[in-house]
Amino acid sequence: MFDLTIGEDEGSIVELVHGFAERELRGAAREAEKAGAVPPAVASALHGLGVTCPIPEVLGGQGESDLVTYLMVVEELAWGDPGIAYAALGAGHAALLIAKVGTSAQQRALLPRFLAAEAPAAGVLLYEGYGRAPSELRTRADRSARGWTITGAKAEALLPGANGLSVILAQRSDTGSLGAFTALGEPRGLRITRDDHALGRIALGCARTGAVALESVELPADTLLAGGDEVALARALAQIRLTLPALASDARLELWEVARAVEQSRDPALIERLTSNAIAHASEAALRATREGVQTLGGHGFITDYPVERWYRCAAVLAAIDFDPAAPAAAFA
Repeated sequence: MFDLTIGEDEGSIVELVHGFAERELRGAAREAEKAGAVPPAVASALHGLGVTCPIPEVLGGQGESDLVTYLMVVEELAWGDPGIAYAALGAGHAALLIAKVGTSAQQRALLPRFLAAEAPAAGVLLYEGYGRAPSELRTRADRSARGWTITGAKAEALLPGANGLSVILAQRSDTGSLGAFTALGEPRGLRITRDDHALGRIALGCARTGAVALESVELPADTLLAGGDEVALARALAQIRLTLPALASDARLELWEVARAVEQSRDPALIERLTSNAIAHASEAALRATREGVQTLGGHGFITDYPVERWYRCAAVLAAIDFDPAAPAAAFA
């Protein structure tokens, strides 16, 4: 039996984030979507809140919460605006992986960029489309004379730009296990094959996203995050993936229950399966709820005077990122 009671500390954090979302994000949502970027002042204020980059205090951060509290924070930020939240949390996911599975040397070298006053330029190259779970990724990491050669493609990526940092997930050919690799800037061989902003994506337009090809990207040997085990990596990836339905879903209790199970399990395969099934069900619930919201308002549901049309568009895009048509629509199926 999982305890899903919200404690006083968790309630205080949620209240703080809700107030911030109401003051700062809701009013900026339309401007951010129109401009195709989060306003710098909003990005800095959100980063300063300390909830989008979960770095432990021992590593210089403002601390990390349990997974349920994190998902509550995600939900409140998305209540302000899913697009702004997606951009900020996506950058924080890179910090999450470095903090969870990086070595001490890697943490010392890379985490300071997430502790600066300005919002970091960072992202995780994880999703490949077709509902591929982490164990099913086809991007490969091969040993080379210089370190690693990464080859593959990512269908959904936050593009941090020339001054940013990416964490690339790939299957290691030497061990058959999943590896996370850091890349600074835009390394040779990383080619943007789709720019969502240029194409006019229907939602999440303030986050710079697109698809990339990884064409024999050469990375040094020490770019492999090698400070954690398979369980730590599986839990970190579950947290990243559960962010998507939490940004759009009304399946709150189901996500919380899965989050508790993820934190207690030491079976990477079980963690992955629970996460995939919860995403399938929660994404379906989000699409149904936002569609009904639009229909309830009738003709007003399609005009931009009300946020429900934006929520509907965001739910559709978020559901498509990690969509698996074969996944059971129940968390513990």
